[in-house]
Amino acid sequence: MNSPQFLSAIESFKERAKDAIYALTSCLCQQSAKVKINGRTFQIIKILGEGGFSFVYLAQDEHSGRQFALKKIRCPTGSEGVKEAMREVEAYRRF
Repeated sequence: MNSPQFLSAIESFKERAKDAIYALTSCLCQQSAKVKINGRTFQIIKILGEGGFSFVYLAQDEHSGRQFALKKIRCPTGSEGVKEAMREVEAYRRF
């Protein structure tokens, strides 16, 4: 009896668990968590917050030293979640 709602809930739980483990290990287990975006390397300084679809980190560009808020959007609901995340990204571009 694997209803679509049950399978979706399990998949969502797995994605949230992976994100939580990533957030904890990247900040607690590694001396300096880093991420590369468009050829630039950012050092993750700390987690600023968490929302229903994302984590927000304080990150510092290794080259310039400038600090940024870096938002990691998760899409636990598959293709519909991706569409919703892309709408959010587009809304941020307007700022």
